[in-house]
Amino acid sequence: MTYKNIKTIFAILIATTTLVNAQKMSLEECIKSGLENNKSLSISSTNIARNEGLNNEISAAKLPQVKLFASYSRLSDVPNSEVKLPILPNPVVFQEPILNSYNLRLNVTQPVFTGNRISSQEKGIENQTKVLKADYEILKSEETIKIISAYYTLSAAMEQLKLVKENITLMQKRLTDINDFLQNGLATRNDVLKVEVQISNLISKKIDAEIAINSAKAQLNTVMGRDINTPLEIDEFIFRPLETAGEFELMRNLAKTKRGEFNSLALKQEVLEENLNVARSGYLPDIFLSSNLYYSNPTQRIFPQKDEFRATWDVSLNLQWNVLDWGSNLSQG
Repeated sequence: MTYKNIKTIFAILIATTTLVNAQKMSLEECIKSGLENNKSLSISSTNIARNEGLNNEISAAKLPQVKLFASYSRLSDVPNSEVKLPILPNPVVFQEPILNSYNLRLNVTQPVFTGNRISSQEKGIENQTKVLKADYEILKSEETIKIISAYYTLSAAMEQLKLVKENITLMQKRLTDINDFLQNGLATRNDVLKVEVQISNLISKKIDAEIAINSAKAQLNTVMGRDINTPLEIDEFIFRPLETAGEFELMRNLAKTKRGEFNSLALKQEVLEENLNVARSGYLPDIFLSSNLYYSNPTQRIFPQKDEFRATWDVSLNLQWNVLDWGSNLSQG
C-alpha cells in the first residue's frame, strides 16, 4: 500500500469520525440539553430544596420538644444529720450521708404562645421558597431564550451559506454561458470580467458565512453548557408563519398575570411583612407548658433521703418576657 493510499484512508477515517460525533439536534433537544447542563439552574434548585428543609425545621418548633437528661455525681463525705436531746444519751440521727447521686429527667415542653413568631417564620420561609421557585422559572425562561436565539442565529447562518452556494452555482453556470457567447462574438471580455467579479464576491461571502456558522455553533454550545468545540449539527430550518397577534390590552393583562417577575416582587413583599411580624413578636411574652418526670437516687423531695430510686413528676406553666433588650427588637422591626 502506497503512502498516498494510506493518507487517503486516514483522511476518510477522520471525516467519518467527525460526522459520527456531530450530533444533529432539534430546537427542543437543544433546549432540554441546555437546561440540564445549566449550573445556575442547578444552584437555584439546590437553594429551593434547602429552603424546603428549613421550612420543615420551623414547623417542627410548633411540636412538643422531648429531652432526656442523665447525670451521676460522687459527693464528698459529710457528718450525719443528727440532733442531741438532753433526755437521750445518744444523738438522734435523721439522715446519713449518701455519697452517690443518680438523676434521670425526661422533659416535655410545648410552646403555647410565642407572639405569632413561629407561624410568621413558617409563612416567611414558605413565601421565600415561592420566591426562589419564581426566580427559578424566570432564570429558566431566560436561558431558554438564549438557547433559542443562538439556535436561530446558527440556522440563519446556515441558510445564508446555502443561499450563497446556490448563487455561486448560478453564477458559475452564467460564466460558462458568457464564455460561450464570447466565443461566438455575442459578448465582450468586459462582460466575462463582471461575472468573475460577482463570483469572487460570492466566494468572499461564502467564507464569511462559514465563519459565522462556526461562531454560531460555538455560541450555541456555550449556552448549552458544552465545550465550544463540540461537533454540532441542527435540523434544517423550516419557516413557520407567526400567529396573529392579539389586542394590546389583552397581551398586557396576560403579561401581568404570567410574568414571573411580578409574582416574585409580590412574594418578596410578603416575605418582608412576615419578617416584620417575627421582629415584632419580640415585644410579646413567650408561654410554654412544661412537664418533667424524675427518676432519682436519692430523691430530693423525700425526707429522709434513702439510697433507692424513686419516681416523681411536675407540671409547670412558664412565661418568658424580654422586658429590656436595649433596642434590639426596635431596630429589627
